[in-house]
Amino acid sequence: MPETYAYTLLQRKTKRLRKETGNPNLRSVLDTDKDPKELFKRSIFRPLKMLFLSPIVFLLSLYMATIYGYMYLLFTTFPRVFQGQYHFSDGSVGLAYLGVGSGCICGLIFCGAFSDRVLMYLTKRNGGEPKPEYRIPVMFVGVFFVPAGLFLYGWAAEYKVQWFVPILGTALLGAGMFIVYVSILEVHLKEHV
Repeated sequence: MPETYAYTLLQRKTKRLRKETGNPNLRSVLDTDKDPKELFKRSIFRPLKMLFLSPIVFLLSLYMATIYGYMYLLFTTFPRVFQGQYHFSDGSVGLAYLGVGSGCICGLIFCGAFSDRVLMYLTKRNGGEPKPEYRIPVMFVGVFFVPAGLFLYGWAAEYKVQWFVPILGTALLGAGMFIVYVSILEVHLKEHV
């Protein structure tokens, strides 16, 4: 396969032009002229600075980490709940994960339908200047789905309600998690790129 990475292609071209012209001072546009140690330090400390010096980045990252933690804790309960209480077989207990997956798909559809509309509406309403914060109102929908989904799953599993109800709770969690994740990602990308 031919090389397509721009940095490598320009590095090769620069090396070839140095030989052809005899000019050792030629540099690639993408060459930072930093040694690997310096690049490593920059790659480690830049995200840490962004995380700890920006309160909004820190709080949104902490919230997203909490949601991911809840989701993975939830995954560890699936075998006990669906095999132990609802008597799913070993092969069919994996179908319980379809709730989270279908919730994520619904969250994707919701974000696709409303995220840009809300951004354009708020941009127009506030003088025509788009800002990353205009993506946050969509996140508020997901913020309510997450605890609702966790509550529904826990309540239904505790009282042994029909097996579809806890799966519906996981679908709400999946939708909320996806909506929150996409909104936070859009805010961070637009703000710090």
